Amino acid sequence: MLTFAALDFGDYLSLVLMDTGHIAKVKGEQTSWLEKTLAERREVPHLFGVNHVPCYPSYRNPDAEDEKLGVGQDQREQWCPLFEKYKVDVVLEHHDHTFKRTHPLTDGRVDPYGVNYLGDGSWGKVRAPKRPEDRPYLAKTSEAYHVTVHRLEGARRFHVAIEDTGKIADVITTVSKRASKRG
Repeated sequence: MLTFAALDFGDYLSLVLMDTGHIAKVKGEQTSWLEKTLAERREVPHLFGVNHVPCYPSYRNPDAEDEKLGVGQDQREQWCPLFEKYKVDVVLEHHDHTFKRTHPLTDGRVDPYGVNYLGDGSWGKVRAPKRPEDRPYLAKTSEAYHVTVHRLEGARRFHVAIEDTGKIADVITTVSKRASKRG
């Protein structure tokens, strides 16, 4: 049984759903599949990755040796270079039960042409995330239940995080690196 798949909405949007080590190992077959899947979708205007365990956690220590599952180390090593190579627009992440947005990242460093990681799945027990001052890859965090609405409009995407109180937690606009090729 495969626990990772791509969900395609015509030739307009692809969600690449990954198993972050819960059943399928990150390294090996899944990473090979990911590269093939992203390569096949080079021309898709909106290409999103979807992970449970975040590549760039907002709560857990990304360098923790005793918490291998749950800190994103394997994903950062195996998948982030592929997300960058194939210009994935955003990666939706979960698991830490916080709100977070990273800066656009390439090789873990802030890069205006990099990948944004959005999440971190705040339903369940909400936790206090680390502050952006403590983790340079983080652009914004908060301890709040939230849902994110993604509006795709031509080559632009609007990502709006809304707290359970109705307050707007965050807004970010991204531009597809592939949609502009299609006219």
